[in-house]
Amino acid sequence: MIHPTRRTVMAGAAGLAALKAGGALAQSAPVALNIIDVAGNLQLTQTAIEKFARDDPKLISRLNFSRAPSPELPAKLKAQQAANRVDIDLVLTGPGAMSDGIQQGLWVDVWKSHAKHLPKPEEVYHEQALMMQRNFGRNEGVAVV
Repeated sequence: MIHPTRRTVMAGAAGLAALKAGGALAQSAPVALNIIDVAGNLQLTQTAIEKFARDDPKLISRLNFSRAPSPELPAKLKAQQAANRVDIDLVLTGPGAMSDGIQQGLWVDVWKSHAKHLPKPEEVYHEQALMMQRNFGRNEGVAVV
């Protein structure tokens, strides 16, 4: 029997939040999930995200991974949002782009908007990781530590 790690659970939860935010859970057809990494996080999470997609083919038809420099992300997202044509479903970022996105109102309030689909942070994070989540990501992100 495979026992998921905290990292796997959080990556899956983040993917579910992105799918739910895009309305995919209410759809009958699986969706392509576009993930952009601006912090090198895919090295830690890509395998877990791919497993989530394989295990849930009714939700995800395809994963598209891309990478970009962190300073470019907020402007790119803001332009896509202004054009009402956002093609990024999930962002893997660090403190720089996360902070910029919070200041510019780019992120979804994940923990509040999708509370019933996500685990309680205090149940899945170690104490230091929970502190990082609350200080770094606020409610707009899911810390993967």
